[in-house]
Amino acid sequence: MKLVFLVPMQPENELPVILVAEDDHDDQELIMECLEKIKSPVKVEIVGNGKLALERLQNARLPPPCLVVLDINMPYLNGIETLQRIRTEPTLKDIPVVMFTTADNEESRLKALSLGANDYFVKAGDFGEWLSHAGKMVQYCA
Repeated sequence: MKLVFLVPMQPENELPVILVAEDDHDDQELIMECLEKIKSPVKVEIVGNGKLALERLQNARLPPPCLVVLDINMPYLNGIETLQRIRTEPTLKDIPVVMFTTADNEESRLKALSLGANDYFVKAGDFGEWLSHAGKMVQYCA
């Protein structure tokens, strides 16, 4: 399933794209709500797993995203595996990737960063922290 959310501040074809790979529908909604709340001028494309994220990234007919956001625990291809494939693909390796996950442990964070993640955000229960993470994500698209 692919869900596209648009914050209408610019014509659609001029908006930077954030690609989010997240299998939890509640977290998908929260990410979109946060980006809307901070009035970020981005188009958000959401896919439910890493396999679909790679398919989207390899589609030459679509503009590359300014940022890829990966959950770690996803079906088919998890976030770490997806990150590894992005970083080994010459046409994708320079796209910023942020891990956004419930895996709040140093081992997961260090592994993701060592594989080339640009940042690692832990999903919080506090909406203010979600807003803060969304603001940091949008900075990759500025």
